[in-house]
Amino acid sequence: LETALGFPVDVFLRTPAELASLVGPHPFSAADEAEAHALFVGLLHAAPPAAAVDRVMALRSATDDFHLRGRELWWLRRAQESAGKLVNGSFEKALGASATFRNVTTLRRLAAKYGVRGA
Repeated sequence: LETALGFPVDVFLRTPAELASLVGPHPFSAADEAEAHALFVGLLHAAPPAAAVDRVMALRSATDDFHLRGRELWWLRRAQESAGKLVNGSFEKALGASATFRNVTTLRRLAAKYGVRGA
């Protein structure tokens, strides 16, 4: 991609089995997800160190909750984006690493498209 585009591009790959784990059971309850405005999964290159986890968890609020599991950061947003203060860069700064976020609905559609079942 860098050669084709002329600038570095972070790429976050997951195997079908890893995608299945993302669309399967997640750290938040079904009731929490149903009441939330959105549920995102942040894809990371590597599991973050403890200090980075602490910095991310310090961002929790009444509108935003998180859970880190391996190379994924689950973000439960209870309000519309305009009501919150967090953006992708907030997490990258706290983690000290690149991340990309996808709505869990998008991940579920990808899994269905490719015949991947939740783990």
